[in-house]
Amino acid sequence: MHPDIERIVRCDESGRAIVENAKRKADDIIRSAKEAAETEKLLVNRDLEAFRERELMKILDEARDKATKKRKEAEDYIKKLRARSLEKSSEIDRKFLDIVFESLS
Repeated sequence: MHPDIERIVRCDESGRAIVENAKRKADDIIRSAKEAAETEKLLVNRDLEAFRERELMKILDEARDKATKKRKEAEDYIKKLRARSLEKSSEIDRKFLDIVFESLS
C-alpha cells in the first residue's frame, strides 16, 4: 500500500478512536450529571415537603388556638346568658307573685 494512503488510514483510525473516546467520556459526564441532578431533585423535594409540613403544622396550631379561644368565649357567653336567664326568671316570678298577692288584697 502506498505510504500516503497508509498514513491517511492511520489518521482516520486514530481520529475515530479519539472521537469514540470523547463520546464515551461525554456519555459518562452526562450520566453523572443526570445522577447528580436526580439526587439534588430528591433532596430539594424532601426539603420542600418538610417545609410544607412545618408550615401546615403552624397553620393548624394557630387554627386550633383560635378555635379553643372562640369555644371558651362561647362557653363564657352561655354561662352569662344562663345566669341572666335565672335572674330574670326570678324577677318575673317575684313580679307575678306581687301581682297575684295585690289582686288578692
